Amino acid sequence: MKQLKNETSKYLRVQGQAQLNT
Repeated sequence: MKQLKNETSKYLRVQGQAQLNT
């Protein structure tokens, strides 16, 4: 379960960076 949370947080971080770069 912790693995999934880690993947989710990493995905959200990538999405956030994508918005900043736009």
